[in-house]
Amino acid sequence: MADAAIATNVVAGTIVTELTATLTAAAFAATAPTSTGTSSASSSSVTANICQPNTITIVVLALVGVALLVYIASLVLAAIFMYLRDSNMKWDVLGAHLAVWLGGLMLLIGYGIGSYREKTCLNAHISAPYWYYFGVAVILAGYLWILQNAIRGSTSQYLRNIVNGGSFADYIDRVRKGSAYLGFRVECYHEKEKTKEVPIVSSNNGRVKTTYITEKYKERVSKHTAELAFPVAGCRDASGSINAPNGCALVKISCKKEFRFENDQARARFNSERDNFYDQHQDHDEEMDKEVVFNINGFKKHVMLLNNKGAINYLILLNDWVFKIASVLMLGYFYETWLERNCHEVSYTFVKVFQV
Repeated sequence: MADAAIATNVVAGTIVTELTATLTAAAFAATAPTSTGTSSASSSSVTANICQPNTITIVVLALVGVALLVYIASLVLAAIFMYLRDSNMKWDVLGAHLAVWLGGLMLLIGYGIGSYREKTCLNAHISAPYWYYFGVAVILAGYLWILQNAIRGSTSQYLRNIVNGGSFADYIDRVRKGSAYLGFRVECYHEKEKTKEVPIVSSNNGRVKTTYITEKYKERVSKHTAELAFPVAGCRDASGSINAPNGCALVKISCKKEFRFENDQARARFNSERDNFYDQHQDHDEEMDKEVVFNINGFKKHVMLLNNKGAINYLILLNDWVFKIASVLMLGYFYETWLERNCHEVSYTFVKVFQV
């Protein structure tokens, strides 16, 4: 009896154990798909969130793009104004400004397309970086041209040579009474060949590689310079008359100068002295630059004249540094347009006649 009870207990324990294992397996099998589905849905949600384009980025890019287009349109309107006034268009400066902003617009569009494709999981990046390199090259070339215009352009020269006080006629009269100098100058030189390492940037599958090549160039080496004043007996002014624009506060004077001789004998002596001077220095080096030097005391090629009391209203803006800052901020062409609008431009030639 005892043995039967023990056997019965063993069988019952075995059945309970197997049932427990079966229920546990069933429960695991029932919960596994649910867990996997939850994980899959979560992953899909994360992916969807990553693939959604950033609205703020799109808005910012759109606003910057609109600003660039407005700036370009303003440049075109300024150019039309200059053209209608029959003013100096300065096509090079206008083209430089347009190049900078068009290059910026090109970079903006390229960045926007690449960013949108990445965010929307299209996996279609603009693979070749030449798009960006070309845009950067256009921007740098245009900006450097704008800066050199701010330093060496005619507007900068006008602003550096402002004559305050007196009338237009007074300024012309002062230069006409100024003394003149006539002479010869030579510079003897040769060219020396040198070499330099030039970087070459290339790209392959998005990887930028820089290699260097040896390039030959020639450098000018000056060995001898000389100058001789041409002896004259006298000099008189033969400049023509000009109508003074008294009603305009600002006058831009574009000046030229030329010389003549009293008679043919004086011209012949000048030619003889010049040729003898050149011959004396011909053998100092391989090459020689020849120049006739003619100066008038007080002469400047570009002069800005404050013609009357109304010019005081422009004194704050009539400054070379204001123009340079405007150029750095990409507003130089608008400054020059403003200057053209408020200035009367005059050309005048000073003529001196020498006696020998």
